[in-house]
Amino acid sequence: MGRHARLELDGLSEGDDDDVRKRSGRLRAAVHAAGGNNRVATRANIPLGTLNNYIAGREMRVGPMIALADACNVSLDWLATGREMAAGVMADAAVSGADGMRPVRYFHAEPQAGAGSMVEQWEGYEVVMFSDYFIRSVIGAWNNNVFMVKVSGDSMRPSIENGDTVFVDPTPETLREDVYVMTMQDMFIVKRLLIRSPDSFTISSDNSAFRSFDVPSSSVAWAGSGMDADLRIVGRVTGRIHLGL
Repeated sequence: MGRHARLELDGLSEGDDDDVRKRSGRLRAAVHAAGGNNRVATRANIPLGTLNNYIAGREMRVGPMIALADACNVSLDWLATGREMAAGVMADAAVSGADGMRPVRYFHAEPQAGAGSMVEQWEGYEVVMFSDYFIRSVIGAWNNNVFMVKVSGDSMRPSIENGDTVFVDPTPETLREDVYVMTMQDMFIVKRLLIRSPDSFTISSDNSAFRSFDVPSSSVAWAGSGMDADLRIVGRVTGRIHLGL
């Protein structure tokens, strides 16, 4: 394909300046709903500068467009053509609602052993309403599937105390050094993940009375990924509620 060739995507020509401008606008809205430029660039494995250029009006090739649609949880057809409403953008608008409130699942206790690593499999929750501003600006969760769970045990003291409730974002993203909700051998755990080398993660407790252990990176996967893994990541802890002075 020559330098001046145009890519045809289901009847759409990338060479149309008006189409490119509209596509950049849809990308801007989708990125905002998905948590912002930095988060989406990380999920899509695209340089931040490249994403910024796309939002500013640069043409997107098919590969990056597919990655960005997936990272933003929108359909490729909508991002490319605008022919259908983006699921993530539509849900974001619907959840916020006229009163700006968002429903969040609150699990009263840690799931029992064998409950699985998918939140949809867990039982014993109620829905609590929070303002959209609180969830986004205070908790730092931009997706609509954030949930809360009450934690037991003192392995993460003083960061997380026995009985604290944590906010968890289950959106898959590139793992970084942070606190995660995980399952290992069907047991629910909340631990800090440390990156010691490209080949392994260290699973650590903030309480020095508990020993850390290493897990090969090949044995770690996000819940629902379909990959065989000894350690499954349920979600990243974005905040906590602690009662008491």
